Amino acid sequence: MGMICASSSGNFTSSVNAVLVGKNIRCLRKKAGLTAARLGELVYVSPQAVCKWERGQSMPSIDVLVLLRNVFHISIDSILVLEQDQDAIFFGVYY
Repeated sequence: MGMICASSSGNFTSSVNAVLVGKNIRCLRKKAGLTAARLGELVYVSPQAVCKWERGQSMPSIDVLVLLRNVFHISIDSILVLEQDQDAIFFGVYY
């Protein structure tokens, strides 16, 4: 069971869209009731790093993606959004 905020489908050869990943992380963080500061503590980064992800200015490292997966109880694929998925739907569903 996990929470997802963006759907991802289609061709998986596309590159990751940092802006949509950031929006997805923000959505997941808010659904989990976490502040940027608290999420940063949980994944060992600064609140500023979390804010940069959420604005699409940077991306979490692979190590941090693993920690985010654990915090949100979802797959790494559910955090990442591909360039092709410009029409990603943010919906906040449990499954």
